[in-house]
Amino acid sequence: MLASRIYERENFIDRSHMFQRLIVDFNLKVAPAYGIPPNNLASGMAVALAGAWTAYKGQAFPDAYIKPLEQQLEKVMQENEKIKSMRVRDKVFTYQTLVGMGMWLFALQQELQKKPNIQEQVRMKTMGGNLLKSLLGVPPERVSFTSSGMEISQ
Repeated sequence: MLASRIYERENFIDRSHMFQRLIVDFNLKVAPAYGIPPNNLASGMAVALAGAWTAYKGQAFPDAYIKPLEQQLEKVMQENEKIKSMRVRDKVFTYQTLVGMGMWLFALQQELQKKPNIQEQVRMKTMGGNLLKSLLGVPPERVSFTSSGMEISQ
């Protein structure tokens, strides 16, 4: 789904495989490296938020902030009745979408660090800001992350 929404038809197959690899790599390598559980909605949301913030800010997301963010999100999600009542397949789909988006934004930002491009930086800032706003319902400039998790300012 991500590949079909982001890339033109002629690039769909290659990009679809790319998203699959990003999700598998996250589950097998990235999540364990951060000490967060794979195949977990809070982990998926954490990576999506971190990827969006990275794209929006144009800088790396501090590694030490990932686990506290995941733990904070896990607590909130455990108390959310809508999430608790979701069907398993919907949770899997949501998780894969979140991880795919987050990891894709991380990868794009890493490439941008290697090959700076002003137009691409503006595009990344817009994409990251839009994703933050979409996921959190607040303007991206109000969102910050610390070693305690996410904070949203007034």
